[in-house]
Amino acid sequence: FLYKYIPLPHHIYNRPETLTPWASIAFHPLDGIAQASPYVWVAPFVPCHYLCHIGLIFFTAIWATYIHDSMDWNIDPIMGSKYHTVHHTHGKK
Repeated sequence: FLYKYIPLPHHIYNRPETLTPWASIAFHPLDGIAQASPYVWVAPFVPCHYLCHIGLIFFTAIWATYIHDSMDWNIDPIMGSKYHTVHHTHGKK
């Protein structure tokens, strides 16, 4: 039910020519809140320096851009753009 209204708008980028790094930030606001919430929920229970926390958020933003560039390569063991392009082009419609 919720898929149709929250994550589905991000998946309109379903062809390699529309799947660009800009697609990594083109999502519903509630989807963005759901993606960012683990950083907020975990912070009180897993102590780490605030620069480490900021670094993790920065790395996630770089990774999201990387997986949405529709290139045909991966950096194992991190999920790469090859798999994520398949996820967008052949995933649930």
